[in-house]
Amino acid sequence: MTTIYNKEISPWEKKSAYFKNVRFGYMENTNHNIENIMEGIRIQNESLFKVADPVFVHPETKPDALLLFGLNEDDIAQGVSGLKASFEWGISDVLWLLEQQKPIYRELMATLSKSENLSTAQFKINAQNAYSKGWFEEALKDYHKVEKREEADFTVYTSMGMIYLFHLVNKEKALEYFGKASEWARTRSLFYTSYALLFQVLIKKDLGANEEAETIAKAAVAKAPDFSTALYELALLSAMLDKTEEAMQSLGKAAAHDVRYYLKALSDPVFGKHKAKINSLIAESKRRKKELSEKISRQITEVMNDINSLTRQFNDKYRANQIAMDKEIVKGIGNGLEEIQKAITRDSLMDYALVEKTIRETQFSRLAHQAHKKIFHNVMAKRKEFTRPFEQKIEQVRKRCNLLSSENTSGSGQLVLTLFYFGLGAVGGGAAVMVRPGMSSGILGAILGFVFALVIQFLIKRYGETYEIDYSGYDGYSEIESFIIHLKKLEKKLPAFNI
Repeated sequence: MTTIYNKEISPWEKKSAYFKNVRFGYMENTNHNIENIMEGIRIQNESLFKVADPVFVHPETKPDALLLFGLNEDDIAQGVSGLKASFEWGISDVLWLLEQQKPIYRELMATLSKSENLSTAQFKINAQNAYSKGWFEEALKDYHKVEKREEADFTVYTSMGMIYLFHLVNKEKALEYFGKASEWARTRSLFYTSYALLFQVLIKKDLGANEEAETIAKAAVAKAPDFSTALYELALLSAMLDKTEEAMQSLGKAAAHDVRYYLKALSDPVFGKHKAKINSLIAESKRRKKELSEKISRQITEVMNDINSLTRQFNDKYRANQIAMDKEIVKGIGNGLEEIQKAITRDSLMDYALVEKTIRETQFSRLAHQAHKKIFHNVMAKRKEFTRPFEQKIEQVRKRCNLLSSENTSGSGQLVLTLFYFGLGAVGGGAAVMVRPGMSSGILGAILGFVFALVIQFLIKRYGETYEIDYSGYDGYSEIESFIIHLKKLEKKLPAFNI
């Protein structure tokens, strides 16, 4: 039989022992609350990892895993979305106060405030101050004044919903205001639409309307597909309704953002009869991540072996142009590969989560590109050293050819060229008259002579400007070209190295 929580806080809305020191009220306690949340998350993780199967977290990995998921101040300042699997409904009101410090929230407020007059803005400030200090009745009075003057402000409705849900415990009123919040947020923010829908899910669950709650949870996920808290709530409701496949699908999507959702589900009685399925999800996720980790390790090793091989060959061939591999690059890539190999050896899902961190921090792709760029620069410099004398001679030939090109001469130069062409035409015409007397012969000869001169100019311009020397027959050049070809092929093998 489903228990209804209409006039009281439900068990899942109560603060757990992990966050017992987190206190609502007084904005000046914000930093203190952040510290308490961080400490609560540390204790929460210790508890989760302590009973976790070695498939999930290897015993030797636990200290590193605790550091990885020990959220920092920036994570917690992101509110619900920052906590991910650490989120609990019991600290929702505190997180809503933190949410209001986020840059994206402040940007939205700046947009909304443009339509507010001074008195409305002041009522809102008064309401927020009263709310943050725990003076809920006073806060509601001022929020109602804002509501009458500026009905589009969804943040006001969200704050009112929080007060009615967690402090005055009026579920119907809370549902009403979270409903208004999601309606007015639609044109402003998909995330805050999903955020307001999520609290409607919670209230429907309190009232035993699980099918309605599931429908709203699906809408919340549709608005913000990467909102892991919404995904987990959808998984939870699907499990409650015995929709196993749908529950596992949503849980897998949530765990893609934070693998601790698997442990959270395993410790939740709602998922009790689905433990075998969850363990299968963990095993499959581990298998995929292992394959990716091994692939990335091979790719990085192959690329660096190729770069080192080409560097050695170049240094052996051209001892005067020695390339020294940057020690920081060698050390960074070496340490990163060592961490990946350690994770593959331990072979737990948490180890592969640490691989993702290693890849982010090591920045393999950037380091490999730097190493490639260095040798490529040296090879091109050597090529330039080889071709420079020939290029100087080519340039001299081009300059001479361009003297006969009308595009590269001044106005007076073009006049001289034109007279020169007519001169050739006149010579051609005179020659024609001498061979066959007559005016028509002279004109035809002049035209043919002029056309012949133009053809000569075109040929000089066409072949004089594009003439290139074939270096392939010169000793040593083909080896330089070979280096360049190999480096260009290698450049195409430099992937992003993302897991």
